[in-house]
Amino acid sequence: MIEVQSIPPLATVQDLGRVGHWRQGLGTAGAMDPLSHRMANLLLGNDETAATLEIPLTPARFDIVEDTAISLVGAACQATLDGVGLPRCWAGQARKGQVLQLGAMRDGARVYLGLPGGIDVPEVLGSRSTQLREGFGGYQGRVLAPGDRLSAADPSVSRCSVSHDLPPVRRNGDADIALRVLPSSETAEFADT
Repeated sequence: MIEVQSIPPLATVQDLGRVGHWRQGLGTAGAMDPLSHRMANLLLGNDETAATLEIPLTPARFDIVEDTAISLVGAACQATLDGVGLPRCWAGQARKGQVLQLGAMRDGARVYLGLPGGIDVPEVLGSRSTQLREGFGGYQGRVLAPGDRLSAADPSVSRCSVSHDLPPVRRNGDADIALRVLPSSETAEFADT
């Protein structure tokens, strides 16, 4: 279990989204960076669809309330566990009383924090994602705030430390970032320039 001590706006619990409810006027919600979300889960041995905490802004601080495995994947944000630096893609044990801190983001846009078995929140319409506009799903249908506690869905899961370096967003010496664009249903609405 972890407790939020400080967190910027818009941090929410997300999974891969709520599918099949367009006719009721509900969007999909879900992780904005599904690859990082999946990696945060897979590092802990979770199903890739388990709920994670999506943190789109930093800094943030969490107290470890009880021993647990955690994973952290996504933006480079000078993350530390009790002052020890963590790489961008990490899973390991956090002990009761330790402090997890996320600093300023340098590369990337979101950080995903995973817990064993996923974050324990109720499933609503087939998903654990936060639906902010409608105010349901995730953690009480809202963004996280100081004092909120997140529990692991399966606290018995235990993993050894794993870390991987992720490639930089741009290669050394490159001034531009290459973006891949996929056509959508609104593509025809945009001018060519």
